[in-house]
Amino acid sequence: MALRCPNCKSSLEITGPIPTESVQCLACGAKVRIVPKSEPKQSFQEPDSAPEVEPARPTRAIRSSRRELVEDEPHIRSRSGERTQHVIVVVNERQGYSHSLGITSIILGVVSLPFMCMPCVGYVGIGIGTIGFICGIVSLFQSINRKGHGIGFAIGGLTLCFFSAVVSGVIMLFFASMFAGIDKKQAEEKKADTAAEQSAPSVGGSTTLGNVKVTLISAKVGKVRVRGRFGRDWREYQEESLIITLRVENVSSNKIIKYSTWRNQEIFGDKNTKLTDEHENGYFLQAADDEVEDGVHIFEELNPDKAVKDVIPFRVPIDQATKFTLRLNGERIGQKGFIYFRFKRDEIDWKKCSRSRLNAGGLD
Repeated sequence: MALRCPNCKSSLEITGPIPTESVQCLACGAKVRIVPKSEPKQSFQEPDSAPEVEPARPTRAIRSSRRELVEDEPHIRSRSGERTQHVIVVVNERQGYSHSLGITSIILGVVSLPFMCMPCVGYVGIGIGTIGFICGIVSLFQSINRKGHGIGFAIGGLTLCFFSAVVSGVIMLFFASMFAGIDKKQAEEKKADTAAEQSAPSVGGSTTLGNVKVTLISAKVGKVRVRGRFGRDWREYQEESLIITLRVENVSSNKIIKYSTWRNQEIFGDKNTKLTDEHENGYFLQAADDEVEDGVHIFEELNPDKAVKDVIPFRVPIDQATKFTLRLNGERIGQKGFIYFRFKRDEIDWKKCSRSRLNAGGLD
């Protein structure tokens, strides 16, 4: 008896008696179960010789997800008047595989993608991508053992997770190196700033930053004369101030320096110009919104070898303070860094200070 395996389409040939249970395909290993099926008796004339064999009918197949019913055998008429039909039931025993690890790898790869562009949480993307990559590797080996079933899920998950983890690592290394460079630069600037503060000159001394030389001419207590930005008449400021007089000189031979007065903090948003004492008390600027007599109004352009005088009034220090540090922002003269002056209380001219101020110890 010859038949075709519905699973792998290989030709099978059965010799000898027809088995009543099952046979196995030598090509794919699928089991074929053969069940005899009887039909009602029909009248016929008893033949004088051997049973007649009718021509084979066309194959009729009934297919489902689990099995195939195939009729592919001739009908044999026996002497007893019973016609027997052999029905071959082929059970498709191909195992259904699970691709959960490959699908998990793809999902983890997609989830890790948004984290690769976030410097602060990039390590989360690396962790998720690494887990997905491991799942993808396991799924790849399973697919190889299953003759390639589900290998697309494994390859897709491996690609996504590898890309996400590598890109996240590169971005994190880039930002880490950038922040390290910024920290190093800030540390160097702080070190230079500390050295400049330690070697800062006193009243009457000068210091140079870039192409600009700044001299602290005097420090005295008194009242400054001011007027509004659009006013005409000069008047005395209502409170006494510690008046710092500076000389700003362009020592360059071919550069024009733009000097913006250190007095107007609110206009330029400068919070780095300040006067402090040894107790870490800070003294704010006075008359910051007004034009001060003998001072620069807002800014002044200095040609090479030219200088300008400026007046900066601060709040009068308390009586307990004996050492002072004046810090001036270098950005006001187009330079990076700070200019420092350090002086003591006895270097301040107190002659024009009122008696009430002296008795009160400089407290408001």
